[in-house]
Amino acid sequence: MLLDKDTKMIEAESTSVTPLSINNTNFTGIQTKNRYVTAMQVMSPRNLNRVISKCVEEASIAGEEFIYSWRQGGSIIEGLTVGAALSIVRNFGNSFVDVEVEEQEKAYIFTAYYSDLETGFNLSRSYRQNKASPKTKYGKDIYEGDRGTDIIFQIGQSKAIRNVILNAVPRWLATKVLEESKNNAMATINNMGEVKARELLRRKIDNLNLPLQRVENIYGKAKAWDKVKLVQLSSALKSLENGYEDEATLFPVVAKASVKEIVTQAEKDALMEVDTSTTVETTESQESKPTNKRSQALRVSHEILKASDGHYRKCAELLSKVFGRKFKLNTSFTSQLTQEEIDRIDGKFEQVLESLNINKEEAA
Repeated sequence: MLLDKDTKMIEAESTSVTPLSINNTNFTGIQTKNRYVTAMQVMSPRNLNRVISKCVEEASIAGEEFIYSWRQGGSIIEGLTVGAALSIVRNFGNSFVDVEVEEQEKAYIFTAYYSDLETGFNLSRSYRQNKASPKTKYGKDIYEGDRGTDIIFQIGQSKAIRNVILNAVPRWLATKVLEESKNNAMATINNMGEVKARELLRRKIDNLNLPLQRVENIYGKAKAWDKVKLVQLSSALKSLENGYEDEATLFPVVAKASVKEIVTQAEKDALMEVDTSTTVETTESQESKPTNKRSQALRVSHEILKASDGHYRKCAELLSKVFGRKFKLNTSFTSQLTQEEIDRIDGKFEQVLESLNINKEEAA
């Protein structure tokens, strides 16, 4: 049974009322024997203006502690950490979160439950955490031994809690907290300056025994980290430090690009034809020659872009230094090269730059 403020008796199945006393103050504790609760009157109703004020205040202090961020392909994946989620639900008030875990042979299944006592809203979300540790590029476990097992378990539990809270509380509130946290992180970098911020992150990367190359595969060369990338990277490293995310997710091992990784299937077929052409007698028909030239142009274009990290202005600058003339950005680079020039850099563009002492980092 539940007691309302007028002491009327309200029936509730599988519910008991337990008198409790703390510091000589009596109050009624509610224990439910099922997973769900209904709306009830509370001693201190939720005040949304106060909730917003307290959440934003904590976010403005926490900054990067509240953010996770990493790059996936060409997109930025960002959101709030479990610490931010717990801050929101704590300030939201009159609600609770619980977690159950089911252990399977290869994974843990965490089911997190959120119940809003004031409105009667209930939500559950399940999260599957693989027991196997992510691997390094050499096949070694990143999380080893009993300590590694504990870390994997905690990561799964934290993600389950975060997911259920951020799906239960108002999205606009989570957005406000995220934006305020990002503003704080950006202000911190503005105060210390980009150079000092880069040095600080480099030291943090070293302390985490994280290969710099894996970080640069995702965020570009360290020299080129601007304020936005510094905020994103700082948040990613903080998530890794706190155990909210794992190294394999934040900084996956990126396979070296191959010239066969071209957009269309037709272009892939053309490149395959070029790759196998060295084993074929030079008695090709006239019909195949245009295809081979097209494939060579695609390959060279890919090589130029790869050398300049995909920056077209840098491409033009590097080519200008090699061939001593200006290159336009609004047309393909290979169309501005002669066949002799294409042959010169085909498969050797990096070596040509090195032989001419051209520094790619200083280009553009």
